[in-house]
Amino acid sequence: MKKVCALLLALIFVVSLVACGGSESGEKKEDTAGNAEATEAATEAQKATKDDLLKEAKPITQEELEKAQDNTAFAKSLIGNTYTFDGKVRTVKDDYAVVEFYLDTGANSIYTVSYDVMPAYLYLPTDDLISIEDGKTFPFVAKLTDVTTSETSIDGNAWEIKELVFDTAYINK
Repeated sequence: MKKVCALLLALIFVVSLVACGGSESGEKKEDTAGNAEATEAATEAQKATKDDLLKEAKPITQEELEKAQDNTAFAKSLIGNTYTFDGKVRTVKDDYAVVEFYLDTGANSIYTVSYDVMPAYLYLPTDDLISIEDGKTFPFVAKLTDVTTSETSIDGNAWEIKELVFDTAYINK
């Protein structure tokens, strides 16, 4: 009888350990999944809506673009600014479009910045990406979030290309 009781108590002890250990892992798994969902929701909440961007946006100027092409420090000082501009779409990727600036400077004059010299990378919502086509010009509103540089060789000469990255952008229809 004593052996049966000892065996029964040992079995209850083992089952209790397994049950406690299983619920602890389950809680951790739920917390991890909950944290991932919360992080994703926070990231989405941080992205401004088109209306938010339009409230703070100003038209990008020819002078700003010219100075940004020549001066990396100046280009980086523009990070955080929100702009409206027309852009000619050069290519559409999975989650962004490569655009060249296309500004109407008045009096039948157009100012462009070639995407070979200073491309704009616009991270757009999927619906906007689906609706744009290569070679067409669209109005955009976008927040500048980064300026990167790369080097290329054109006709044997080294050129520094500044790439303007807009993590939050929308077609401004």
